[in-house]
Amino acid sequence: MKRDNVQGLREIIRFAAHSRTKPLMLLSTISVYSWGHLHTGKRVMRESDDIDQNLPAVSRDIGYVRSKWVMEKIADLAAAQGLPLMTFRLGYATCHSRTGVNADYQWWGRLVKTCISSGTVPDLRDMREGLTTVDYMTRAIAHVSRNPQALGQKFNLIHQGDNNLTLREFFSLLEREFGYRFRPVPFAQWRAQWENDSDAPLYPLLSLFKDPMVDELSTVELYQDTYRWDCSNLQRFLQGSGIDEPRFTRQLLLNYLQHAIGYAPLSLQA
Repeated sequence: MKRDNVQGLREIIRFAAHSRTKPLMLLSTISVYSWGHLHTGKRVMRESDDIDQNLPAVSRDIGYVRSKWVMEKIADLAAAQGLPLMTFRLGYATCHSRTGVNADYQWWGRLVKTCISSGTVPDLRDMREGLTTVDYMTRAIAHVSRNPQALGQKFNLIHQGDNNLTLREFFSLLEREFGYRFRPVPFAQWRAQWENDSDAPLYPLLSLFKDPMVDELSTVELYQDTYRWDCSNLQRFLQGSGIDEPRFTRQLLLNYLQHAIGYAPLSLQA
């Protein structure tokens, strides 16, 4: 992570600052907020809020999160020296909204496969991943990055309000639209269903669900009751563009289940 994210960014900044200065569009992640809510006591993180306040959590989070936080700080230092900068904090790209295609190594898809197979979901409070689609984020970045007024700004590429789904809300949609039934199970009991099965979809990511990080809680558990991420700056720059955040409609979910997850919903199996 350090080589690819941190050292790679240093080379990009060196290139951007060489000869004629070129603007940098940094792709970060909403994970730079980590489980900072446990330290700040805040419920909302605005795009302009200093991410330093989340450092006590970031410093104990996984390497990916730490490297992304460091990337933002390095880019901000370069910006303070005159480098034109826009920072885009990406949400979780579940899939492409029309094709359903996704990266099958990502953890959310593995989670969905596990829950569909077992008919259970982990009972996690108010857990959000910033679920969105890759085509929404790419269109938003392409539009905003063409606007010189966006230089010096930060943007959270996630959904607003109730459209920013929790884990439970996502699975409730699958129940309502396709007839699945998921029984909420205490987290440790749910993990025990697959943690000793090396063929389980989530097994390669077991450490995220099991290794104690803070107060005997795993990484996944620490992300309960997480921040609501503000995206008003993004919405301001997208106004009038015709680029609207997607909703997880029946058709989008169907594309996801069939093409990304490889499951035919129960309502289509007759």
